[in-house]
Amino acid sequence: MTETDGSTEPEQESFDDLNDSDPSDLGVQVGNVQVAEREQNDNGWSTFFGYVMVALTWMWIGTRWTSLMLMDVSLWLILSLTENARSVRPTIRATFSKEERAAIAQSQRYRCMYCGVRLTTDNLQIDHMYPVSRGGPNDDDNLQALCRRCNIRKGNHTDEEFRDRYYELVGDYMQPPVQRIPQRYFDEIMHTTDAHEGVREANRNRYLTPEQRVTRSLPIAIGFWAVVFTVVSAFWFSSLLVQSMFIGVLFGIAYTVGLWLRARHTGVFDE
Repeated sequence: MTETDGSTEPEQESFDDLNDSDPSDLGVQVGNVQVAEREQNDNGWSTFFGYVMVALTWMWIGTRWTSLMLMDVSLWLILSLTENARSVRPTIRATFSKEERAAIAQSQRYRCMYCGVRLTTDNLQIDHMYPVSRGGPNDDDNLQALCRRCNIRKGNHTDEEFRDRYYELVGDYMQPPVQRIPQRYFDEIMHTTDAHEGVREANRNRYLTPEQRVTRSLPIAIGFWAVVFTVVSAFWFSSLLVQSMFIGVLFGIAYTVGLWLRARHTGVFDE
């Protein structure tokens, strides 16, 4: 009995110690544990979102760099392939038979329309009143017979522009002059006057500007990139053909708009 009483005394004392402890101390300890757990969880989520943001940032940088590189390459290709593109496509000059040339000369009584010199097989040339280099047609109404020297002098002028410059000699009569006009009179006017403003304007605008070349190429760019994005989308969503086509067209338009803005931002249009 004595041993039994002695063995229960420490347990009774420890139990009494717990009963005697301050409840506020236990609450503080439990609260500290909970705060530590929350801080640990918060740190874990912060680390996770930090990795996600870093990954998204690098993905954005990579995508943006790749897109800009593709745009720059696309602009280089467009400008290289359209380097000598004309603002007005020249008409293919027709080849006239001997009979057709004779018929045109006969309608003018075998005289040059400007200087009135008699036309022969050696100096007869068929001229386009509106030059083929500026898109003039090969229609009969646009043809006239000139001597070699007048045809060279006319050059890229239209008939109206030529008559404006040499009005005091040829006027606005659509018939050869009654008397021959010496070429030195034409030379005097040519040396004392400038080319017609219409000719100078046509020469300045003979080739497309970079902005015109890029703008005219946009429909081709839209079609090309729409096909590319459609193929990529179809590879990802093999069973959603309509959705893939919609995504392809949408991204193609967006990319082409970005291409135009890229060209404007980098100063391509100012070259």
